[in-house]
Amino acid sequence: TIISLVRPDTLLVSLMHVNNETGIIQPVKEIGEYLYTTETYFHVDATQAIGKIKVDFSDIDFMSMSFHKIFGMKGIGLLVKKENIAIMEITIEVGNKEVLNKLISAFRNIENVYDVQRKRG
Repeated sequence: TIISLVRPDTLLVSLMHVNNETGIIQPVKEIGEYLYTTETYFHVDATQAIGKIKVDFSDIDFMSMSFHKIFGMKGIGLLVKKENIAIMEITIEVGNKEVLNKLISAFRNIENVYDVQRKRG
């Protein structure tokens, strides 16, 4: 299992919750519970899982998905992180800032949709 591959110097475990080719569903809760006892961050790509199976994000640090799999626009994605995790802010230069501003407005309150709070120290 993925747990047996985690070493003391592992910084991040990233996996697909559901594999789009094989259909394998990873035991996210079990992996997350184990990683909680380590210093390793946990990222889950939930693109194939959203809307198909019950997804519990309470045991992960980062969740991402691609909107084209749920009838959204291609090229649009989402990253949700735990509130207590700091990440470096980046700026992306786009040709049409009006479109970008609309997208930002649409997802301004995304934390109300996906409550991924983890009680870490």
